[in-house]
Amino acid sequence: MSNFIKAEQGLYHAVIYSDKSGKYFRFSGGTWAWRNHNPGNIRPGKISKRNGQIGVAGSFAVFSDYKSGHQALLDALRTTFGNMSIDQLVAQYAPAHENNTAMYKKFIHKKQEF
Repeated sequence: MSNFIKAEQGLYHAVIYSDKSGKYFRFSGGTWAWRNHNPGNIRPGKISKRNGQIGVAGSFAVFSDYKSGHQALLDALRTTFGNMSIDQLVAQYAPAHENNTAMYKKFIHKKQEF
């Protein structure tokens, strides 16, 4: 578990974390998912808050560490999307105006074959 207690968006898409001692840490480069410790690019809301959201950057929730962000993703998949078909899930979770939904659907359907 990380000591990060707060995060905010910095310049040039960086994420600035602060820890319990008041020190600041800048995460830059990579993807929003990496910088925000949010592998599912979960948006801020009930699920992110109950999984330890400490800020918002790039319109996505920021978590103190990868483990918390991964838990938020699993929580969202179970509670929000658990009863949906793959096509319904992709349409809602990764809308076509932001993502290549055809690619996502193909990838997930292919993984399901195993």
